[in-house]
Order: sequence, then structure tokens, then C-alpha cells
Amino acid sequence: MMSCHRNLNARSTAETWSYRPVSGSRVSRASFLILKHVVVKQPSGKLWERLKKGGARGVCTWFRAVDYIANIPCEIPPNAVRIHFNPRRGDLYHQTPDGMRVDRMKECYLTDKGEAWGVL
Repeated sequence: MMSCHRNLNARSTAETWSYRPVSGSRVSRASFLILKHVVVKQPSGKLWERLKKGGARGVCTWFRAVDYIANIPCEIPPNAVRIHFNPRRGDLYHQTPDGMRVDRMKECYLTDKGEAWGVL
């Protein structure tokens, strides 16, 4: 199972997303990722507690997927909804624009603009 998260220190759009193809492997970078059968690891832990109090950014949440495709731009399907998580705006978990918490997705499209779109 692969895991990925937004690369907070990306120097270009080629490094927008950091991912590990399998547990324990080296980190790779991608501008686009298409994920299949996704589980969302919601924020938790000491770093998350610091973030909620306005502390420095850090990775406290990520996606896990059964399968993925890296660096192939594609059209976002019309049935996909925007998924966001921004603790600076008060978000407590990954959610849709109407505030519905998202813990699983059939597919997830991660773009070079740092956006996540999910087919729930």
C-alpha cells in the first residue's frame, strides 16, 4: 500500500506531492497522482496539536492507496468533489466544501496546484 502527502517544501510543481510506493521505500516526488481505493489518515498527534495553536507547518495527515499512477495529468471526472484540509482556516479533517468529513475515496486526483479531488 502506498502513502502520499502534500510536499510543504516543494520548490516547483514537479515536487507538489511526496509519496512512498511501498512502506519503507524511498520517498519520490510527483506533480500529479491518481490514487485508487484511498484511506485518509486524519490529523492527530503532537504536531497536530501544535498546528492547531498556530505552530509551524508539518505533515500530520496523509493518504494511503491500494494503487496509484504518478505524473500523468488527466481530466478530473465530473463526479469528483474538491477535498480540502487547511488547519490555518480551522479545518479539523479532510472534508468536502460543504463540511462532510472524508475518510475513504474510490479515487483521488492530486494536481500540480496542490488540489485534491475525490470520487466518493
